[in-house]
Amino acid sequence: MNEVVKLMNNTLPVSAYLAQISESLATNNNLVLQAEPGAGKSTAVPLSLIKADFLQGKKIVLLEPRRIAAKSIAHYLAKQLGQPVGQQVGYQIRNESKTSKDTRLEIVTEGVLTRRLQQDPELSDTGLLIFDEFHERSIHADLALMLALEAQEAYRDDLKILVMSATIDTAQISAYLHHAPVIKCPGRSYPVSVEYFGKAKSTYTSQLTEQVLKALKMVLQQDKNGDVLVFLSGQGEIKRCLQAAQAAFDEQIDFLPLYGGLPLAQQELVLSASNPQRQRVIFATNIAETSLTISGITTVIDSGLAKVMSFDVKSGLQRLETTYISKASATQRAGRAGRVEAGRCIRLWSESDQQALSDYQLEEIVSANLASLVLDLSAWGVTSFAKANWLTPPPEHHFNLACQLNIALGLMEKDNKISALGSQALALGVEPRLATMLLSSGSKLEKSISCILAALLSERDILFNAQHSDITDRAIVLIDYLNNRQSIKGRRDINVGALTQTALLVKSFARFFNLADICQVLKPDISLALLHQHVGRLLLIAYPDCL
Repeated sequence: MNEVVKLMNNTLPVSAYLAQISESLATNNNLVLQAEPGAGKSTAVPLSLIKADFLQGKKIVLLEPRRIAAKSIAHYLAKQLGQPVGQQVGYQIRNESKTSKDTRLEIVTEGVLTRRLQQDPELSDTGLLIFDEFHERSIHADLALMLALEAQEAYRDDLKILVMSATIDTAQISAYLHHAPVIKCPGRSYPVSVEYFGKAKSTYTSQLTEQVLKALKMVLQQDKNGDVLVFLSGQGEIKRCLQAAQAAFDEQIDFLPLYGGLPLAQQELVLSASNPQRQRVIFATNIAETSLTISGITTVIDSGLAKVMSFDVKSGLQRLETTYISKASATQRAGRAGRVEAGRCIRLWSESDQQALSDYQLEEIVSANLASLVLDLSAWGVTSFAKANWLTPPPEHHFNLACQLNIALGLMEKDNKISALGSQALALGVEPRLATMLLSSGSKLEKSISCILAALLSERDILFNAQHSDITDRAIVLIDYLNNRQSIKGRRDINVGALTQTALLVKSFARFFNLADICQVLKPDISLALLHQHVGRLLLIAYPDCL
């Protein structure tokens, strides 16, 4: 361990705790690490453990809640070892993997681990699972931790689990992990002054762009050196504010976006070292709250908003809703301004509104569609609400609705046991409705069109600020792109990052069905009438309850 640690920055606060963390994992199966922002937990901890004796030659799997964080951390850690990604440090995310037989530390997203556990409950090649940024409490993280803990108890009494975060209920997590020990580590940050600059309710309206520009004007007049990080709720808000700022301010300032669907090259512009000759203003979603290190930030402007998935019980569908963040998230965001020197945070809401915020964000499992989770649990052998070892239980009514849907789709039997079709659906790794549509398509043409539809409905919208929701129009854009990438050249309404990921997903589905010639089946001149003929019928297979 020591020779690897030497490669890390020993001034990181967590460096003083690395030996204690290793010793605790050597004598305990489970551990909770609460490390404040700036401690270095996401980078120093996994790299320091890569050759730990308790691993017995097995690898570490580090779980990150976001694809951009998984890739960024993998590249950073590989660089610390002086190696390209894919040797000792690798990663696997949806549609993309860089690993080898030499990989000792693999960074993955949570859904990837769930698939592995379903295929190999023993995780025979893995010695340690690290759940990073667990405070985000995605439904995938909750499920993965539940299955990992059961795998540890039933198959692998030598499997180690480490849960890490800056802001979590350590008592709750420790109790869930059979009263695991807790190590608390201070962070490395400078003081951040907090100013309140308005009322949160006004940020839900068109006034948001005006408020951001007003705050930016004040900041840029007073500070000509440090970079500015602006937290917004989504891509649409980022695009509007960025365009307005470019029109309003000095050309010597770089205005950059940061969100999950952004192409890697543009992400790297933000994550690479800042240019001291040019000031940067970065407009980001909540992916910049944790995991990602953005150098040079001295000021944060926080809208106080985030987009979250909400399950509509009446329709049985999910929708994105804009909501207030929690106090914990507000603290995380403000802390981004104090990484390099004393900083400043401007909150676009009032101090009284701050007091009304919830302490922590609501766990996703409480408000999400549970269809995928229920199918995973059924495959695991958990067929009733009472049998699941919930960290935070969802509403039982939501669980029952998910069971009813999966039964209606033919993915589960009436006793909630997984069906043969359900097992095939799990292998596809998509939402149950879409998996049913894919598996129910007949001819080669139908299978090809269902691959297009499932990919479009699984990823972010490939169109920016579209005035309509016609999926056939999007299908034509995607088919043209699959046949000729130059087809989108000059189109400013295309979300290139989302389109690229969607195209990769189409190819993944095509491989599942052995459709090597999908581009021959779906030619650029495919008629609109032919698409309409199949699209409606296929979507009704996925959404039979929406008739």
